[in-house]
Amino acid sequence: MPKSTNTNIRKIMAVAPPALLWMALAGAKVAVADPLSLQQVIQETINHYPSLRTAALQVEKARQNTAQIEARLGWQLAAQGGVAKDTSAFGTGVKRVDAGATLSRQLASGDSIAVNGMIRREDSEVPLSPNLPDPVTSTNLEVNYRKPLRKGADNPEYQLALSQSEIGVLLAQAEQKALYDQLAAQVMEIYLAAIVTRGRIDNVQQSLKYTERLQQFIKSRFNLGIAEDKDQLQVVAQYDSQQAQLKALELAWEQQRIGLNRLMGRPWDAPVAMQPPGVDDLPAGTLEELITQAGAHSPALQRITGQLRLAEDAMLRQHETRKDKFDVVSFLGNRSSVGDSANGNADNTEWVGGVRVEFQRGLDQSGNDAALYQAQLDRDIALQTQHQVLEDLHYDIAGLLSEIKAAQISLDAYARSTKSQRAQLEEADARYRKGRIDIDRVIQFETQLAAGELALALQQIELSGRIYRLSLLRGQLWQGITLPAFTFTTDEQHPQETP
Repeated sequence: MPKSTNTNIRKIMAVAPPALLWMALAGAKVAVADPLSLQQVIQETINHYPSLRTAALQVEKARQNTAQIEARLGWQLAAQGGVAKDTSAFGTGVKRVDAGATLSRQLASGDSIAVNGMIRREDSEVPLSPNLPDPVTSTNLEVNYRKPLRKGADNPEYQLALSQSEIGVLLAQAEQKALYDQLAAQVMEIYLAAIVTRGRIDNVQQSLKYTERLQQFIKSRFNLGIAEDKDQLQVVAQYDSQQAQLKALELAWEQQRIGLNRLMGRPWDAPVAMQPPGVDDLPAGTLEELITQAGAHSPALQRITGQLRLAEDAMLRQHETRKDKFDVVSFLGNRSSVGDSANGNADNTEWVGGVRVEFQRGLDQSGNDAALYQAQLDRDIALQTQHQVLEDLHYDIAGLLSEIKAAQISLDAYARSTKSQRAQLEEADARYRKGRIDIDRVIQFETQLAAGELALALQQIELSGRIYRLSLLRGQLWQGITLPAFTFTTDEQHPQETP
């Protein structure tokens, strides 16, 4: 685009602080604020917005699931003890005191190990034989090892639980990213709407300046008896109409200014000025490359990736559930009994051990089959949604590229048209000052020029808006923006933002 066109657009889009009527009546002073770019407004908004802290809490909450799952492989301690009055195998009364403990752990391989310890003291009310110790104290120390050969081999439940925890973090991060994009789109909409309002205000102010100059010229001619009453009346009507438009636009700007301050967490009456967007070029890269960038950033595709993994994990779990249970269990231990009898002290100690196999099969697999079919349907639904999202991305990127190219051509045409209208107005103004045309023709040409300049400014804003939207789809809008980081402590209920 020619350099002169860029200069004209920047002049048209220059932001001038409004002299707001209600602030003047209140005796307030209008402060001049530094112009803010879209990236600066987004930066201040995300630094303030409370919902982002909530999304960060959700991500941190999802991360804690991994710690819970990994704790399943830790050692588990169980203990019991008690006293009882019971009967022996021969029907005689027995007083019994016992205590025991088990230390167990499941391994990442799916195997499990347990260490059992028990001590028991029994005192029979009626001794069964003088050769048997009474009371007798029994101890048992045993190590058990279980190895699954089919169901449970390689600990798939643990691996699937870890996978689900990772998916939970992935989905929480997708929701967080979607919230960032949604917030940026909202800020972009309000920001560009405010730029449009400021452009309209500037356009009307420029028209007012011209009308005031024309009014002074007509007044001087009227005093000399050269101008007619209708000339003065037409200019006054034009001036009043422009003043009414300006007041309406200033009211709209005031509402938008308050909205921007609310997003950024500023005082509601803080002054705001926007930096007009410049003339940007198309982003580098082919359509396919831009679509790939958008796909890599898309929160919707990230969410679908998580849903696909959930469906695949559910299918793996059902395949595992259908397997037969076939475990090998081995044990090794020491058992002893100590007591006094009529024939002397008895102390018996024996090493024990053994191996056994356990088998279990579910005879009705209809429930597992239904659950497996549901998981397959979930996967198909996610794949269909993924296809639709990719197709939408393709059309969105291609459509924006086409609109940007057309807008750039249109912008050049508007620039040429505005240049011609300005020359036309200057020529008509010169002819009117010589008394060769009526004032209504001058007003007509001035109105056309104002409309052309406004259309040129709005066309530039629309072009910038499309480029911003394309940048947001590709994730490039976040370059140069520092996302807030949060730290979490176990003794505090709220996250703290790190500088």
